Amino acid sequence: MVRLNSVFISIFLILFLIQFNSAGSLGMSPSYFSFNFEPGLEKTITIGVADSDPNQPILIYLAGDLNEYVNLSSKSFVGSGELIVSFKLPEEIEKPGTNRIIIGSKEARDETGEETSFIVGASAIQIPIDIFVPYPGKYIEAEFEVFNTNEGEDVPYTISLSNLGKEDLDFSYVVEVYSNEELIISANNGYHLEHNQKMLISEEFNSSLFKPGNYRATLKISYSDKEINLEDDFVVGTYFMNITDYTYKFIANKINPLIIEVSSLWNSKIEEVYAEISVTDEGELKSSFKTSSYIFQPLESKNISGYLDASEIEPGRYIGKIQINYENESYSKLVAFYFEKAEMSLTEKLLIGSIIIIIILILVIIILFIFLNKKNKRKR
Repeated sequence: MVRLNSVFISIFLILFLIQFNSAGSLGMSPSYFSFNFEPGLEKTITIGVADSDPNQPILIYLAGDLNEYVNLSSKSFVGSGELIVSFKLPEEIEKPGTNRIIIGSKEARDETGEETSFIVGASAIQIPIDIFVPYPGKYIEAEFEVFNTNEGEDVPYTISLSNLGKEDLDFSYVVEVYSNEELIISANNGYHLEHNQKMLISEEFNSSLFKPGNYRATLKISYSDKEINLEDDFVVGTYFMNITDYTYKFIANKINPLIIEVSSLWNSKIEEVYAEISVTDEGELKSSFKTSSYIFQPLESKNISGYLDASEIEPGRYIGKIQINYENESYSKLVAFYFEKAEMSLTEKLLIGSIIIIIILILVIIILFIFLNKKNKRKR
């Protein structure tokens, strides 16, 4: 029961800490605020501040843009507290785009590590408050994405637009899709977009135009006297598992690792992928095995591995067959496998060297013995 209670307490603490954007033991929540500029805009927000040490002094500070328009309810806490941040913006802000106010907190410690209400923060964290100021005139920001798909499926794409200028505008766009340098299809349209508004355009290209392969899509957006050019790559997949590389050199008369690099050309997950490997010599099966099963994510490449038993295989060249099985399909490839003699180990090399030295010593002794024996006979 004690152990179970400890588990529940741990889970509670983890869930509590997750809600804080934390640095070390210090946290603040929420972690981000964003507002569109309006003349004289007034806002009041609440930020929770907490440290894992309930006795830890915490300093609060301001940084970034527009600080002169911001008020803080407190500049310090002990352990934890609720910070009220209020601001009233002016009638006009000169700097267009994002103006960022920073609300920061830090643990207060002196140089010896003693806690104090001032000096340097040992652990610090910052919360941004972004104020977006429209650009003068007409101004668009856009994102373009074309999604990978499979053979026989339509190709979806999206265009995200934000009118970040002070004026309404009309725009037109052209999307073109290329295979290498060949234009496959194009599409165009035009819309009206009011200031401070966003638009998401979602369209599809007909599947009959696309064979499996890689494509490049370009987008041109035109408005007023301005132009935006974006592009994105996408893949039309086919239901095929390709063998791109494999181990082909082995050591004879032992068990060898074998690795096969396999690439999925399908833009969906494929389960139960495994390989069957066999080795033959003039039609006679010498060895075979199956690997374990693997799961391939869309368009993923990974290694399938196993062990080839070459205990009964002598050095030489053999015919190998690698077959990849996936769901109700398979793909096989005939390859050449080469089995070589094992290199001698250091112990074997030392043993053979010792034997050679012993033989040389014996021969030297025999030669000396014969030489001395002849010499003694002459003296007689």
